[in-house]
Amino acid sequence: MSFDLYPSLTGAKAAWQQMEVVSGNLANVSTTGFKEHRIRFEVVDIDGQEHSDQFVKTGMAGAKMDDGPIQNDGVETHLALRGRGFFAAETERGETILVRSGALQIDAEGFLTAESGERILGNGSPVYIPIEARISVRPDGQIFDQNGEEIGQLDLLDADEIEPMGATRWRPISDPYPAEDVTIIQGALEGSNTDALGGMTELIEASRYFEAYQKAMQTSDRMDGDMYSTVRG
Repeated sequence: MSFDLYPSLTGAKAAWQQMEVVSGNLANVSTTGFKEHRIRFEVVDIDGQEHSDQFVKTGMAGAKMDDGPIQNDGVETHLALRGRGFFAAETERGETILVRSGALQIDAEGFLTAESGERILGNGSPVYIPIEARISVRPDGQIFDQNGEEIGQLDLLDADEIEPMGATRWRPISDPYPAEDVTIIQGALEGSNTDALGGMTELIEASRYFEAYQKAMQTSDRMDGDMYSTVRG
């Protein structure tokens, strides 16, 4: 097998991974609070020497955290975030995670929950909304009922290192801390920040790269076959 097959193989793999990431972004173009994911490429020298044979190494570069567009709908439990920050939520196992989607709702037990079912935290505990209360949420996360009585204070968190858990949920790898410069708009949702047109262009380019690397591998394989036939002959 020719050694030049490996650079083409890693290039094809990188292009395929890029297509998967971009396809995921495009599939979530209408997902509330979705953040566009990015992939990182690195060209590595095989033997550590400059100008030697090289291969492509990939890794997740995180997500683009720019705000998505605002969609006003007037639903009192719908809260759009502006700026870098997340709602804190608690899983069934007691793990604190970060949630960007503000499509919140009140469950059968009266707790404020994320779209994915986790209970939203305020002052470190699940936020309980009294029966028949009409809530008002201030930009800083304070919650009041229709009589002006304070119900709670939403925990708005961030972390230096986070990993995606699917949809708009993130797991903090480093210790979370109170988010700065983040505000809430009640009665609205944040749309996906995916650039649909740019994503389509990127998907086409990645597909062309993948095809080019495939052809390079086929050419390398054919040359191997011709060389083997010549040696045997």
